[in-house]
Amino acid sequence: MLSKKKFHRLTERNKLVVAAIEGLDRVTGIILTEQQMITFLTETGFLSTLTSYGDCDTTLREMMATSMSERLVGEGWPDHTIGEEGFKGFIHRVHVSAVEAGYQTR
Repeated sequence: MLSKKKFHRLTERNKLVVAAIEGLDRVTGIILTEQQMITFLTETGFLSTLTSYGDCDTTLREMMATSMSERLVGEGWPDHTIGEEGFKGFIHRVHVSAVEAGYQTR
């Protein structure tokens, strides 16, 4: 049986993982399962960052988006200088690679 303290830590971690899933989706349109997000956060080192921040803020969302796009297409997340058409093409490439990697997209 889980102690109240351990249960609370697990519950808080789950809330942070869900916040990370929503944050990555908001920026990239890529939707990870909880297990996929835990793996991503662990492999990238963002799990400790998320835990220390206590929230998935704008900075962390942008860092996760860059890391995910680098993993999927070998490019960092673009800035506004890419233009609308360039961004659409980038998102298309990222989403195709995300689906191939087993993630969902919207």
